[in-house]
Amino acid sequence: MKNMMASIWRPMRGVSVKPIGDGRFLFQFFHVLDVNRVLEGSPWSFNNHPLILHPLLRGEHPFVYDLPHGFFTGRVGVQLGDFIGKFIEYDNSNRGAAWMTFMHIRVEVDTDIPLKRWKKVGQKAGCSFVVHFKYEKLNSCCFVCGILGHTENFCELRFASPEEEPKREWGLFSEGT
Repeated sequence: MKNMMASIWRPMRGVSVKPIGDGRFLFQFFHVLDVNRVLEGSPWSFNNHPLILHPLLRGEHPFVYDLPHGFFTGRVGVQLGDFIGKFIEYDNSNRGAAWMTFMHIRVEVDTDIPLKRWKKVGQKAGCSFVVHFKYEKLNSCCFVCGILGHTENFCELRFASPEEEPKREWGLFSEGT
């Protein structure tokens, strides 16, 4: 893994990779530009397993759909990002276009809990609407439980009731229903 990731990342000042146990590794970069390039290019995987990088757990990039016009703001992006996980970045290029149908944000997610699929949002006038989240760049996500890091063939929920066909609430381009 050390050589493979170093050849993919090609850090100009080098990287040191040390195993720290429990399938975890410490990646030490020797220049901040190398670190930033790797983190901005996340998420990463090795042998179809996600690499969880600190300080970013794994940079998942949700799209927010069904958002009414007038709500494509950085402030709304921060609020929705913090609902999904920990907000990192709002894509300003998505703001203000009349044809816009989604908002693109960057979020740090907890890989031990299911991905969020939707959120009910209230307005000051007492009305509410539901926004849906779709994710990109997911390597191994279970379509049964929505947790990253395994597929449905290795899902504990499937093994709990092997005689029943599980309900798959997540999909290839995960969308809440």
